[in-house]
Amino acid sequence: MTRAHYKVKVCQDQVYSVDELCKTYNVRRNAITDWMKSGLRKSDELRPFVFRGAELQRYHNGQKRKPLAKLKQGEFNCLSCGSAGYPAPQSISLMTTSSYPRRRCLP
Repeated sequence: MTRAHYKVKVCQDQVYSVDELCKTYNVRRNAITDWMKSGLRKSDELRPFVFRGAELQRYHNGQKRKPLAKLKQGEFNCLSCGSAGYPAPQSISLMTTSSYPRRRCLP
């Protein structure tokens, strides 16, 4: 499950270290590394890494989940790209399943 880190408020003009981010966002250091791999930019190339508050806001606002489109009758959401579309007619088939007898719970 993804956390809503964009709700955490950081000061736009402040610079944060990795340890401060771990405390602020309540995450481990690995999460910060994952954020860097997926687009969070460091303020410079020096170590220890520091991040500007404005950059943190930009990154987390971009990570918000986009609401799914309202679907019309017969449409579905594509799992790979998230767009709405209709299935190809040759891909639709009717399958029946056998119904199993209901089991009763013993008291």
